[in-house]
Parts: sequence; C-alpha cells; structure tokens
Amino acid sequence: MKQYILGLVLALLGISFFSLDSTSFAQEIPKISNGGGLLPGADQTKPDTDEYKKADEYKKYVIETFLPKLSSGFIIALFAYSSIFIIIAGVIYIVSSGDSEMTKKAKDIIFWTIAGVGIASLSLAIVKFIIGIDFS
Repeated sequence: MKQYILGLVLALLGISFFSLDSTSFAQEIPKISNGGGLLPGADQTKPDTDEYKKADEYKKYVIETFLPKLSSGFIIALFAYSSIFIIIAGVIYIVSSGDSEMTKKAKDIIFWTIAGVGIASLSLAIVKFIIGIDFS
C-alpha cells in the first residue's frame, strides 16, 4: 500500500510541477555589472540602457508574478495532497475494524497531515508578512 501511495504522490507532484508556466524560464537574464564597485550595488547611478530596463522588467516579473504563482501552486498542491491522505487515513480507520494498531496508524496519519498543513500555512503567512515589510 505504501508503494501505491508513494506512486500517487509522485505522480501528483509531477503533474503540478509541469503545470507551471515554463515560458518565463526561456528568457535570457541580462548580465549587469555593478560599475566596478567593491560590493554589489555600489554604483547607484544606472545608465538608461535596454540592458538595465530588461533586468528591471525581469526582476519585477519574478517578484510580482512568478513567486506568487509558485507559492500559490505549492499551497494548492499541499491542500490537495493532504485531502488525499486524510481520505486514505479515514479508509484505514474504517477498515481496521477495531484493530488497535491500524487505528493508531490512521490517527497518526491524520495528526501529522494536519500538523504539516498547519506548519506550511504558518510559514507562508510569515513569508508574506516579511515580504510586506518596507525596509526603506
């Protein structure tokens, strides 16, 4: 049964990974020099060239479009997988017919699934809070 569950999880992960918008990965990332400074960003004046405009557009796309889509995809996949595991644990609990070992196994699956969803949701909330802070 573990092999079937693992196969199902891997298949769902593969489907969710390939459903992401992969056209953005094909774009070339422009190379930007920092003006010869010692640290990155030492040169505060940027020339108004197409190279810098493309880099700014790419950075804006990654921050405003790609990362939110990626995190939303992971959350949707997480809730889908957790729903599947809770259903499987429910079936194990019903089929156990009073066997204490199987009942404990089903309860453990439900507990750890809910704990995983809680931790993932909390981490997403923390990341969104930190991104929302304006450090300037």
